[in-house]
Amino acid sequence: EDISKNKEPDPKVVLLAVKQLFEANVLLHGELTTAQEQIDVKQQQLESYMAEARTDTLTGVSNRRAFDEEIHRLFTMRERRPTDLCLLMADIDHFKLFNDYHGHQVGDEMLQRVAGTFELSTRSCDIVCRYGGEEFAILLPRTKLADAVRVAERARAAVETLCVEIGEFELHVTASIGVVEMHPDEDIAAFVKRGDEALYA
Repeated sequence: EDISKNKEPDPKVVLLAVKQLFEANVLLHGELTTAQEQIDVKQQQLESYMAEARTDTLTGVSNRRAFDEEIHRLFTMRERRPTDLCLLMADIDHFKLFNDYHGHQVGDEMLQRVAGTFELSTRSCDIVCRYGGEEFAILLPRTKLADAVRVAERARAAVETLCVEIGEFELHVTASIGVVEMHPDEDIAAFVKRGDEALYA
């Protein structure tokens, strides 16, 4: 405005206007940088909260909520591009008796060890979830039934070798695992139900 008021602007007025514009630009840049940093911090916090919401606090593997989200995602992807998907439903045998006899602290340690064993027995693209209590669900994308059975047997055998030492005693558990492959046109409920039936069988 100062420049436009004068038909022949005074160089001092022009220089002052440029200086003011430059200072305003520097100030704005600083404010934008600060705002971006605050956004980045909030984004990291949000991602951390989301990860916590999808993680079982005891075992560190994914929880039931994460399982539900992942199986829906995999089913949605399959609608666009058909692919193989297998499900392992695993249960620690007679774990209530183990817990009652040895105590919940020892039971919790065993749950953690079993969860870790399932993760070590699967690929990084597979999804190991604590489904509830002592039951685990493992999603195996792009996997045929025969391969899934091999994964299940490897995981079952690894659990059998686990040992938790309490004083002079060595405690062991075993696990049962049901394995199913998704059928064409099968919905999620039917798929999971067959996995449960295979586990109980």
